[in-house]
Amino acid sequence: MSLFYIPATARFRADSLAALRQLNTYIASQSLTAVLASTTYTSCWDTLDSSHFQALEAIANRAAPPSGGPDAPVNISYLSARIRALLPTETIYATEAATNHVRMTEQLQPSLPGTWFTKGAGGLGWGCGAALGIKLAADSSPP
Repeated sequence: MSLFYIPATARFRADSLAALRQLNTYIASQSLTAVLASTTYTSCWDTLDSSHFQALEAIANRAAPPSGGPDAPVNISYLSARIRALLPTETIYATEAATNHVRMTEQLQPSLPGTWFTKGAGGLGWGCGAALGIKLAADSSPP
């Protein structure tokens, strides 16, 4: 979501290395380590892991081939899953999907940085120009 229209009352600059060092020092402290190892937190992570696994199963189930033979209509989940299976992992996607955005994203599951470009909000019409710019930028960037 764009926030350019909200006037800034102050600007801050942080040293990310110093911030990460401080966070790592705090996390490594005895008190926090004990809390993170408690059954409360481990059970929470187990629940999240199980929930994530169930969500991935549901996504895979939605990608089942449509019943009704070769003349059956194809749904977006099946189509997107087939695209993912046929294209290399490093494929760069420039998507302009509106209604089918969630189902398409679930199936394509892009995971590499710089391989997923999509509109920010009602951006219908930006896809062709964006795809051209992304292609030109990808061709000129080092491997």
